[in-house]
Amino acid sequence: MKDFKLNRLIISTLALGCAWGFTSCSNDEPSPIPGIVTTESMFGNYTGSLSILSVAPGISALTDESGEPEGTTATATIDNDTIYFKDFPIKDLVMAVVGDETTADQIVAAVGPVNYNVGYEPALTPAQDSIYFDMKPEPLQLTLTLPAAAESEEAASMNIQVNIVGAEGASYEVATSALNFQLGADEVSLGTGEDLQPLPGFNPLTLNFEMNKSKE
Repeated sequence: MKDFKLNRLIISTLALGCAWGFTSCSNDEPSPIPGIVTTESMFGNYTGSLSILSVAPGISALTDESGEPEGTTATATIDNDTIYFKDFPIKDLVMAVVGDETTADQIVAAVGPVNYNVGYEPALTPAQDSIYFDMKPEPLQLTLTLPAAAESEEAASMNIQVNIVGAEGASYEVATSALNFQLGADEVSLGTGEDLQPLPGFNPLTLNFEMNKSKE
């Protein structure tokens, strides 16, 4: 009988010790490990601004009344190592060509929303706090329908091609979800069909994007 009581005491003690041990272990567990950072961490929807800067010698940047670069709202989606613009902001580019805001507004309305995609090659920093990416843009193609001079004539189409180049230093900051990159417009060509001629006197521009990823 004494042996039976002793065995029960030992079992109870062991059970209490195990329970205490489990409680202690659960309290000592480390905090959950954050998600692993990869180059896919920059995938998502973005909203921000596009400001146009001139890079031609002797030409000042386009600014507002406060002296700051003019900004246009810009939105984009990043997925599969590609920046997708469903409505690329072209007004400032058109302004650089025609030099008149009223005419630029009419052209933008006639062209309509412009889809433009920019592929890139990403690289994660050793510290895994930023992603740098090398952009591979294609020329921006626009088509403008010109009204016929007379009712008996057919409307003509003018093709506008903007040569786009990617600037160095494009980056995504993991902690802030901030995306910063620049695209250069170094030449504009106009024409009908495949017969395009460079626009004389066009001053190269830099398109500066400052965007932030939307919270899911």
